[in-house]
Amino acid sequence: MKKYLKMLFFILCPIITSAQLKGSISGILIDNYDHKNLIPYATVSVYEKDSTLYSYKLSDTKGAFKISGLKIGQLYKVVITAFQYNTLRKEINISFNNFNVNLDSIFLGKSTNILKEVIIKSERPPIIVRNDTIEFNAESFKTLPTAVVEDLLKKLNGIQINRNGDIKFNGKAVSRILVEGKEFFDGKIQIASKNLPANIVEKVQITDDIEFKRVNPDANIGTVPQVINLTLKKNVKNGGFGRIYAGGALKNYYEVGGILNLFSDTSQVSILGYKNNISKTAFSLGELQSAGGFDRSGYSSLSTGFGGGFLIDNISFGGYGEGVQKPSGSGANFNTVTKNGLKINSKYFYGKNDVRIEQKSDELQFLQNTYLNTQKTSVGSNKSESHNISAKIVYNPNSKKRYTFLPSLEISPKKMNTIQNKDVFNESGQLINNSELKNNRSIFNTALKLSGDYSQDYIKKGRRFFTAVTATFRDNKDEFINKSNILLKPSGTSQLTDQLRLTAIENVEIGLRSSFSEPLSKKLKLNFNFDGGYFDKENALTTYYKNTNNQQHTLIVPDLSETVVQKGFKSNTTSKLIWSVSDNLSIQPALIYGTIKINNQFTQRAGFEQKYNFLNPGLNIQYKNFSIQYEKTFSEPLAQYIQPISNNTDPLFLQLGNPNLLPTRTHRLYVFFRKYNVEKSINYNMYVNASTDNDGVIMTRGVDANGIQFTYPVNIQIQQVSHNSSLTKTIKNNSRQITLNAGYNFNLFDTPLEINGLKSNSLRYIVGTDIGIRINLNDKIELLESYSISFESSNFKSALYKNINTYTHYNELEMVARWPKNFVFETNLSLQYNNQNSIDNDKLIEIWNISCTYLFMKNDRAQLKFSANDLLQNNIRRYISIAENYRTKTQYNNIGRYGMVTLSYNIQNYKPKIGGKERFLGF
Repeated sequence: MKKYLKMLFFILCPIITSAQLKGSISGILIDNYDHKNLIPYATVSVYEKDSTLYSYKLSDTKGAFKISGLKIGQLYKVVITAFQYNTLRKEINISFNNFNVNLDSIFLGKSTNILKEVIIKSERPPIIVRNDTIEFNAESFKTLPTAVVEDLLKKLNGIQINRNGDIKFNGKAVSRILVEGKEFFDGKIQIASKNLPANIVEKVQITDDIEFKRVNPDANIGTVPQVINLTLKKNVKNGGFGRIYAGGALKNYYEVGGILNLFSDTSQVSILGYKNNISKTAFSLGELQSAGGFDRSGYSSLSTGFGGGFLIDNISFGGYGEGVQKPSGSGANFNTVTKNGLKINSKYFYGKNDVRIEQKSDELQFLQNTYLNTQKTSVGSNKSESHNISAKIVYNPNSKKRYTFLPSLEISPKKMNTIQNKDVFNESGQLINNSELKNNRSIFNTALKLSGDYSQDYIKKGRRFFTAVTATFRDNKDEFINKSNILLKPSGTSQLTDQLRLTAIENVEIGLRSSFSEPLSKKLKLNFNFDGGYFDKENALTTYYKNTNNQQHTLIVPDLSETVVQKGFKSNTTSKLIWSVSDNLSIQPALIYGTIKINNQFTQRAGFEQKYNFLNPGLNIQYKNFSIQYEKTFSEPLAQYIQPISNNTDPLFLQLGNPNLLPTRTHRLYVFFRKYNVEKSINYNMYVNASTDNDGVIMTRGVDANGIQFTYPVNIQIQQVSHNSSLTKTIKNNSRQITLNAGYNFNLFDTPLEINGLKSNSLRYIVGTDIGIRINLNDKIELLESYSISFESSNFKSALYKNINTYTHYNELEMVARWPKNFVFETNLSLQYNNQNSIDNDKLIEIWNISCTYLFMKNDRAQLKFSANDLLQNNIRRYISIAENYRTKTQYNNIGRYGMVTLSYNIQNYKPKIGGKERFLGF
């Protein structure tokens, strides 16, 4: 028996050992002509017997490589490809007796006929480095039939994509995605990454952003963004793609929408529309910025909110802000490139949103040996619309010159109605005042912006001229009917107010920005920059009381009416010497001369002028991926701060103006570091921003015995430090991808506090840290776990005020399962815990969403999705915040639990031509 056991042991031992062991291939690549010349960034590919790519790696900066994880007892084909070198092929057997194969020195000969080199299709290297361009072969990276370009990019070494769709390569931001080298997508990344199918891409090429270098010729190499160029398969030259969807649920919930893109070699048309009543963002921000045309044609403002919602030029696309929303909109854009190189991009969009908000808040304000507790409830509705028309025209008569013209027009009407009740209690719990407010507000804003620029490079390398002119005309009308009834408990008196406040804000700003660079030698360059302009800002406020005879607001109140006009000029002229000490080190001292001239005029009081001239130093030092910069700037006070008429729309909280405010002088220091380790796929980032504001602006406050408060802006010194750091590690192979990330942030605000004349220096700081892991197992299972904690605190040097602190834990778990075939299961569970009780004494918020999607039709074009929102019936959103001597708890209504069934269809039609017997888009 022992004899047979021994025989079995000797038979199984190699099998068991080989199952546990993994082999490797290593070596050093050397130039066959110059043996001192090691070959970095060559591609070493390992193929199995059936020519399937098993693994690959780039040689490091010293020409060394090592590919591990190879199977014992397997014959592999190794293909080594390097730019401007001949391709080397070699078969290697990984055996039990020799599983760590060291090829030692491998000599590659120079290629003398690169253009005619024949590459066997089955042996195409997955990656090739050509000078400053890295090229990936798309066929080497398997994706699902429904995959888009973003899914393909996630599989490429060095590529990192966050949840918003932003892309980084080797730690640098990707600024544009081109298709066949053309910008008919205007280079914006998410129209291609989130919409273009992966199976039409032949190659992915990544290089430095040449346009960025043209505009910023002296930028540090670590700050230059990357550009991705997608080369398409030969049979894909014209086509269309997009998405349409419709969904319904009980309680009359619904969502409908569609986005369609048609493109040819030189033109693109995008059409979109959406409508829902479930507070949902109809499209991703990337889809609207790119497919919707907003980035191509430009936009004036962008705001993002909790849960992924956003506003573009004051247009809500759902999910922004609070309450239950009903967003809708439609638009189109057209982009083309003419034969003479003229690029024309244009866009029109109409957006509408109807929001119902129910809010509760509990606010504690700590004052000396007492505190005020303000409890507020409000119900309101906001209805907003917006029309946005814009264009972008670019003309390049030759490689040295560029003209750009960007006109835009925005028209935004908005109506708001609010009923608010507020009770203020003292430390004994006694009610000291009560108020009821009813507000009806109508706003009509228009903004016209005209801008253009011209740039030219000269024959002399490094000599460059750039100039831009911008003219902005804004007209904002605000009609505010404000009714209030307050009761002051200590005195037993009451006060009724019924007024109409008409505010007309007209702003005209004309700016000029120019720069000129002149090389003095190979290491020295002189740079001149001018940035200045004229402004004319008018803030006209007229207040009317109701006439009891006709019940109309026709009685002007002189004490509550005033027009403020600010006219003037601002300019900054910078002279900078750029000393390129070496390829890695640059020292840039600068001298900045600035002027501010402001003429302040009032209708009911004497005006005054403010004139300032300043000469400030500046310094920027860049070493590899590290940079440090110091600058000093001036800024004039905001017009609303110098409006002397108080804002009395909340009679318990009056806001006053100060026409005597001085301009703010800011000293700022930046420190930045970024490094990407190619061999280990680790990305490091670190950033510090420290500033001191001389004559900064704070709001001093007063509180009387009745609990009525007022604020008043004053000049004072303010200091601030912000710091954040992050680390990301990516592990990839053919079947799995693991991304680990960790980071922290620190913000410190040294801002004095003054209430009723009692001053105290205060230190407010916010400290946060976050960690996360994302796992992708062969596109079958995806897991995301992220955790963060944020600590906020306000500390006062004076014993007159009480220190306040709060901390919040946030945890999110996501899972996607693509199994069995044609089914996709998704779930998301988010937990938010605060150490302080909320309004309803609940410290924990739990939101759980699940969905199941069935894929059908050819290439899984159609998708039927069953989703459930807020399974735990949370129904509300809650926040706890700290500011100055306040601690505020806020609670908003949320749409709550519902189920939805949505049918989506992906339009993907790529044919050599459209017309004749071909059906348009395949329909």
